[in-house]
Amino acid sequence: MTSRVLSRSDRVMDCAVAGDANLLISACDDYTVKAWDLHSAEERLTVLGHDGPVRGCAVTPNGQVIVSVSSDRTVRFFDTQAETSVVRPAHRARVLACAISAGGNIAATSSEDGSVIFWDVKGGLVRHYQEEHRGRVSSCAITPDGAQLVTASEDRTLKLWDCATGMATHTLTGHSGRVVGCAISADGRTIMSASSDGRVCIWHGIDAFSQNTVGQYNAQVRSCALSGDGRMAASAGDDGRLLIWDLARQQPIHKIEAHGLPVRRCSITQDGRTVVTASEDGTLKVWNAQTGGLRATLFGHSGPVHDCAVNGEGSLAFWALGDTSITVVDTASCELQSTLKSPERQGRILSCAVGSNVIIAGGEDGVLRVWNGEFQFLGHLIINKRLPIRACAVARDGSQFAIGVADGSVYVTPAHLQDVPMRSKLHTAVVRDCQFGHRSRDLLITASDDATVGLWRITGGHIAPVTTLRGHLGPVWRCSLSVDDTVLVSASQDGTLRVWDTSGIRPPVILIGHAGPVTGVDISHDQRYVASTSFDQTLKVWSLISHRQVASMRADGPLHCCTWLPHDDTIAASGVNGTYSLRFVR
Repeated sequence: MTSRVLSRSDRVMDCAVAGDANLLISACDDYTVKAWDLHSAEERLTVLGHDGPVRGCAVTPNGQVIVSVSSDRTVRFFDTQAETSVVRPAHRARVLACAISAGGNIAATSSEDGSVIFWDVKGGLVRHYQEEHRGRVSSCAITPDGAQLVTASEDRTLKLWDCATGMATHTLTGHSGRVVGCAISADGRTIMSASSDGRVCIWHGIDAFSQNTVGQYNAQVRSCALSGDGRMAASAGDDGRLLIWDLARQQPIHKIEAHGLPVRRCSITQDGRTVVTASEDGTLKVWNAQTGGLRATLFGHSGPVHDCAVNGEGSLAFWALGDTSITVVDTASCELQSTLKSPERQGRILSCAVGSNVIIAGGEDGVLRVWNGEFQFLGHLIINKRLPIRACAVARDGSQFAIGVADGSVYVTPAHLQDVPMRSKLHTAVVRDCQFGHRSRDLLITASDDATVGLWRITGGHIAPVTTLRGHLGPVWRCSLSVDDTVLVSASQDGTLRVWDTSGIRPPVILIGHAGPVTGVDISHDQRYVASTSFDQTLKVWSLISHRQVASMRADGPLHCCTWLPHDDTIAASGVNGTYSLRFVR
């Protein structure tokens, strides 16, 4: 028996067109990049791997290289022919935008920390790093020959850069609000800008640029795009409207009510014949620039599930769906029971855990939220405003909480939240999961992007190391501990699970069968089975006696987490297309 509930669309943050290859590329809050056939509107490819909302994307005209940037602070160069990625840490803060030259040899990225990086795409190496803007850099665009780059910043300026030297050659001022969108013509002589002041501006020049306002919106303009010859343009904003411009006459030829929610990005083909819009309503739309008619609406992006937990009775499941709330679902009927929100905090929730009469959730804002068993909000604890809380756990007796953050630290705090939390730097990278022991109250398990699992003892006001389990070839995203604390199973981005003896006497057993990163793992209460989920769209059940796969189910999208209900006959799982309740028949 399978039920799916709570399917949801997330914001499509960016789009780009590879005209020569008839490809449309989209970037979304659901951590994915998708490639679509521009004519048939069919989905061709989904690129996985980012560990945060994908904020920007760019593609070469031949469709061979896709660049994507994310809130996870990385840039990815994806070769569509070899289907391989080069991943590089980029900026100190979230990466907001990217651009790539037509030849695919030069790329640029920009960040909310105000920095701009010029990249050698082939080697994935930084060519130049600049910090000349005094505010977040929301957009960037590059000329096809890779000679010039333009950037748009919240410091109300645009900058024109020489890509060879990495030096800014011009600073353009004139907007009275944040500049959030920009575009540049192939010859570098025409620049277009979009601003929170509601204006769309055109800048012309070679050694000096003159500004001309061509359009005024009643809402923030988020994006603009120029055709290759600089004659056609498009702009879109928070009011959901798309304007298609004839720049020779400096007038819009079409004013289109494109989306019911803000348009995050618009893109235009080099020949100026097709415009694409990406919206917070979760869709992309393809428009005929000459007629203003809608050619296609593309669906397919959906929201990520960051974490899940089940109460002790197994009657309720709690899902962190990547927004500012926790969704509570009845596991029998798969019906929505409640939505838990923090009245004082608006950050996206990334982790959750359930204990005896308490629910906790950690956010990207570094704040831990707490509710009681009646879903009443009790309060919050600020851990570190600069570090997202990627993992949290409740002790079996509900007396204390553990919190894992992005710099590898783990905090342990009493449940009353009155004392200063204990802190230890347990890992060298992000802590993805943490669990308290079932029988041993002072036992703590952690999993990290540094490819290790840690066993720790909480004693005397300190977190002391017991052992570090090594062997995974990639980040460890999840771990599960048996009810007698003797068996630990870890799930990794390397596509494997490892079964560990917590005493360290026996070597680990490797479970191989998933075709993608393993995103979730949970040991059954009778300790006979372990369930796992993966980006490969499957949920698998393994025997902990024979260490063989005994069952498998394919979903209609990547899966993110799973948990056994108390009687071991049902597994709850969740993924990008919804929540599932799965009956396990032995």
